[in-house]
Amino acid sequence: MDLYSINVFMAYLWAWYLQIVYFFMNSKNQQIKKEIEKETKKEEIVLNPTELYMESKKVRFLQSYLEPTNQTKLNSNIDPVFYSKTDLQQILEDSNNNIEPTWKRRVLYETTPRGNIVMFYDSYKQGFSYYSDVNSIPYSLLNAVAMKYVMVFYCRDFFVDDQVTPVESPSPLVQIYLSAPEKEVASKSTNDLKDAPFAKFKNYNKESKTSSNDASLKNKKEYNNNRFIALGKISNFNFIQPVSNKICSPVNGFSSKLLDNLSGETQLQKQVMNYIEYKTRTSKNIKIA
Repeated sequence: MDLYSINVFMAYLWAWYLQIVYFFMNSKNQQIKKEIEKETKKEEIVLNPTELYMESKKVRFLQSYLEPTNQTKLNSNIDPVFYSKTDLQQILEDSNNNIEPTWKRRVLYETTPRGNIVMFYDSYKQGFSYYSDVNSIPYSLLNAVAMKYVMVFYCRDFFVDDQVTPVESPSPLVQIYLSAPEKEVASKSTNDLKDAPFAKFKNYNKESKTSSNDASLKNKKEYNNNRFIALGKISNFNFIQPVSNKICSPVNGFSSKLLDNLSGETQLQKQVMNYIEYKTRTSKNIKIA
């Protein structure tokens, strides 16, 4: 092979090398551009006030599960009766129970990017009731407000959305109130089938077609969601708690030693006046001989 052919061959090799390098550099640049686009999209999401609000509440809520020393404190306001379905139903049947008004007094007034929300927990409906001036509020935003509510009032187990709670730490109220009981299937013996007036046999061809769909449905996990009850505009909410009619005292149940002494003196004065009146009446009834 002469020198000219060698130079031509080397030129072809150099051209192929440059094409390969250009190809890899171009593909790498495309990947970098995609990463930059993803980052810019993430920045846009972070800059969204609503998404930022929800993310901050979710981070604080999930951090509570990493604090083993505060686990009992985070549910300290939940009465033990909530962990018994029958006991709670019996108590709520009484219209004068103390559980419902107690939780209705624990009100959260929250300012969100979508407007103000007033929220409290309804122990009878087992959900979060709320007032808002916005007609349509997404579930994710209400969920974020509920996260703050359960953290403020130490009732984390009321939050039953197991898509948010850690897999290893779901709310125990899910198993008590939201778990569906398994259907009891009565097994029949072959003798009972023989005596049956109309024996219905399985269609194995049809069953083979639907077996794959049934398997996919079984593998699909069902999640529980929190319940939110819309009660209307914030103007409908009464911020002033009504006074109980059981208090008949003019001082609304206020008591002190000074008031006790005053009441004692008034009773003593009434007794003295009664004694003087008695003496005057008896003196009038005395006949002079």
